[in-house]
Amino acid sequence: MQDQLQALQDQLNRNSKNSSKPPSSDGLKKTPRTKSHEVAGQQEEQRTGGADMFCSIRGYISAVRKNGGRMFDAIQDALRGDPFMPSGCVCE
Repeated sequence: MQDQLQALQDQLNRNSKNSSKPPSSDGLKKTPRTKSHEVAGQQEEQRTGGADMFCSIRGYISAVRKNGGRMFDAIQDALRGDPFMPSGCVCE
């Protein structure tokens, strides 16, 4: 009787990792993944990084337009390394 009980318990404890059973026979016993605080912080930084870049570009284009510059020319100049600087701008 004890041997039969042990054999049945061994059968219950088998899964795809410790037998020749396919992974689909494991059922829904997967452990849920938890996100660490570090990963969540990195994701937040990635989300806001695009918004910061958008605001910088939008501000640059706004400054060009306010000073009567041509937007596409200013963007090309910025990509070449010679960004538009409004008159009276003091830069270090």
